[in-house]
Amino acid sequence: MNARRVRQSFCRVCNSNCGILVRVEDGHVTRVTGDPAHPVSAGYTCVKGRAQPELLAHADRLLGSRKRVGSEFVDIDVEQAMDEIAGQLAQIRDRHGPRAIASYLGTFITANHVTAPLIDSFMRELGSPMAFTPIPIDKPGKEISRALHGTWQAPAQGFDRPDVCLLVGANPFVSYTGFPFGNPRRWLKEQTDRGMRLIVVDPRVTPVARRAFVHLQPRPGHDPAILAAMIR
Repeated sequence: MNARRVRQSFCRVCNSNCGILVRVEDGHVTRVTGDPAHPVSAGYTCVKGRAQPELLAHADRLLGSRKRVGSEFVDIDVEQAMDEIAGQLAQIRDRHGPRAIASYLGTFITANHVTAPLIDSFMRELGSPMAFTPIPIDKPGKEISRALHGTWQAPAQGFDRPDVCLLVGANPFVSYTGFPFGNPRRWLKEQTDRGMRLIVVDPRVTPVARRAFVHLQPRPGHDPAILAAMIR
């Protein structure tokens, strides 16, 4: 007998955490769609969220701990793996000091929301300040500009109800970024009905560019010149 049911959940691929409906058949996820009843995402989910059945069932997905032995990887019990890793970290710390051990947290920490506080506590107890995220690795300008110019102390000024919205190379309808949390199509319609002007800078005629009040189509790679001109 095929046991089929649909469960409400939320997507953990990025920090938008869109509401999703997960179809489960005989213990396996077979389909993921947006949850129309979700009060924020209202049925929206991006292609990455909908591709989770393929991710979960992929032949290369690891289902247990593995250890490299020479040029091969062998299965290892998780308790043994943790003991061996702890022993090697202790040797590194004793030989080279706590700063020789670094941590890195990417945006996929949303898959498990206790990961960040766990790593923060671990590094603090270890005594190492070498904790990294995508900000210092990929976008150090954000922290540098904050250090040079200070931080805006007042609340965000009308981010969800702007008079003008500028998107540079972003297409929130496909991969969510650039708009406030929620359903991007619904938010854009509500704001344009209110009078907001959308400006899109993108060589491609994307779905969101078709909705733009102004669509600037630079040659690929020429968007820095447009932004530099705006700054000047």
